[in-house]
Amino acid sequence: MKYTFILILSLFFFTCSSPDQQEVSDAPQTPAVLTTDKIELNEEQIRLAEIKIGSLSQQVISDFVECTGTITLPPQHIMTITPPMGGFVERVNFLPGDYVRKGTLLAVLSHQDYISLQQEYLENASALVYATQEYERQKTLSEGNAAAMKKMQESQKEFQRLKARTMGLAARLRYIGIKPEKIEEKGIQSSIAVFAPADAYVTEVKANPGKYFGEQDELYELIDKSHLHLDLNVFEKDIAKVRKGQKVYFNLNSDSHRMYEGLVLLVGQKLEEAHRAFSVHVDLSQPEDFFRPGMYTQAKIFMQSDSVSAVPEAAIIQQDQHNYVFVKTGNEFIRREVKTGARVNDMVEITNPEVLQDLPVVVRGAYFLEGERGE
Repeated sequence: MKYTFILILSLFFFTCSSPDQQEVSDAPQTPAVLTTDKIELNEEQIRLAEIKIGSLSQQVISDFVECTGTITLPPQHIMTITPPMGGFVERVNFLPGDYVRKGTLLAVLSHQDYISLQQEYLENASALVYATQEYERQKTLSEGNAAAMKKMQESQKEFQRLKARTMGLAARLRYIGIKPEKIEEKGIQSSIAVFAPADAYVTEVKANPGKYFGEQDELYELIDKSHLHLDLNVFEKDIAKVRKGQKVYFNLNSDSHRMYEGLVLLVGQKLEEAHRAFSVHVDLSQPEDFFRPGMYTQAKIFMQSDSVSAVPEAAIIQQDQHNYVFVKTGNEFIRREVKTGARVNDMVEITNPEVLQDLPVVVRGAYFLEGERGE
């Protein structure tokens, strides 16, 4: 009897305690971690963390062709200055790097041939006056007189010869910068002036006083930088992708981080055998004053010209196959999930830009905020 009571009492305690023990053992063991999508910092904390604020921007992000090239000028904007008639240099006024306006005096030349040409013009002009009078007289005498017709025809021939000769000499004088009608007034001059044909920069000066320069000898070289463009070399494997109007981004060796823009203007049709490449001319959107012909460039020609909404790659937080961006409202930083697309030049396309529209975006310091959020 004693043993039976003990057994029943043991069974009673086992039955009463088992459900509680089972409930405790089956409860899930999850760590208590506090998470939030909001972080609040004061101005001092923002400054110390070097957080930089930007915004959603429009960028061209697409497939592209990489190429190299140089900044160049079209031939019509490179001016070789030669004397209109050979002579000795008396004066040179400029040095390479100088900027000159159209009509600025560049050089003065002198030669005895200038004197001879003016003298010949004056002599022919005087003879033409006499020939004109004689022709008019013979015309009057030949009216109704067949015998006088021959003399009239001879005087007409001489008049026309002298007229043509005088007109030719006058044109030659104007060509070298001397006005024929001013010779009698101002006298014969022994020198001529050479003027700048357009607003331009002086790139080369080959003249010096005392040196003789013929009509084919170069005095100056001038360039008009208002029409700078890119001359890119595109390999034959890529040329089929290039079209007029495509957007181009390029940088210079002197500043590889700054990007400049342009549009494809012309696509060359002749293959350059040495490089197996085609020439592509690019019109610059906003040429800088420091651009110089011959500067080496690295460029990307984008296949599409439409822009998309994008943020810097540093603004994107990647976590568990999701992408997030922090936006700023007052002193609060709020994490928002975004969907990303193509990535080009450290910029990332945002395919749901409405979640960031008109909001300040953290473009530097996003990972610092992410670390603060998880603490």
